[in-house]
This record gives sequence, C-alpha cells and structure tokens, in this order.
Amino acid sequence: MKSNSEITDDATEIFHNLADWPNLSKKTCHIFKSRQGQLVTLGVYGDIYIGLEKIAEETDETTLQDFEFIGVETSGWAAPLAENDRNEIAPSQHPERQRVRMVSVVDRTMRMASVIGFEGDDEIRTDLAGRGSLADALRLVMANVLAAENTLLAAEVSQ
Repeated sequence: MKSNSEITDDATEIFHNLADWPNLSKKTCHIFKSRQGQLVTLGVYGDIYIGLEKIAEETDETTLQDFEFIGVETSGWAAPLAENDRNEIAPSQHPERQRVRMVSVVDRTMRMASVIGFEGDDEIRTDLAGRGSLADALRLVMANVLAAENTLLAAEVSQ
C-alpha cells in the first residue's frame, strides 16, 4: 500500500501529464483509472457529477479490477471559504473567484489526494483532506466498485 505522500506524488505527476492531453478543456472533465502507473480513460464528460454517476452505474467490476486508484481531472472556479466553512455564494459568483484546474484521486482504501493549480500561477497546491461534494462523489464510486468486487469474489468462492 502506498503512503499518503506517494499518493500525492502520483496525483501531482498526473496533474502535469494531463495538462497536454488532447480533448481536455475548461468545459470537460476527465475520469480515469491508474493501473501500474498507466492512465486509462474511463470517460470525458461536460459535467463531472453526471460522468461519475455514469461510471458508477455502467462500469462493471472487471473494468476496474487491479487498478490503484480512480480519479478526475477538471477545471472550474474556486473562491475563499467563508469563516464558518460554508460558502453562501457559489464560487463562480464570488468576487474573489479564480479559475482552477484540479486532479483528485481516491485509492482502494478511500484515501484521497488532490492537486490544484490556479490560472496564471505556476505553483500548485496539494490536499489530502478530500472534503466536499466532489470528494464524496469519488468515494461513492469507489465504494460501489469495491462492493461489486466483493460480490463477485463471494460468488466465486461459493461455487
């Protein structure tokens, strides 16, 4: 099992590698899996939550078998959090909003790492907390995959 820093390093490498991939734009998100360091596209979607829902519903357990983690590459708006950690204003409407590009990955133990780059800034930021609606959606997809694998394994053992 990889350490938190190794997962963050993997996410950072993916962040840099995906920057030059074709068909990715500010209007799409890219959902992928990694197997032995090799990225495999699961889909490119206009809406990240619709994409994750499709992946959760349509991907069978063998498609994601033996992968290290699943992840997303997306862009959008970011804004400072309010003092109470609740945003009363959508980031896209916030007066201090900034365009961001982000890669988030979740591994088979539900650990998460995110790498965020702000438009016009070469510095990237990493986060292991994995909070918010996107983190929840990624973890739900992973939970569905792991549950399907366990069901398949139980069926094989009972035969």
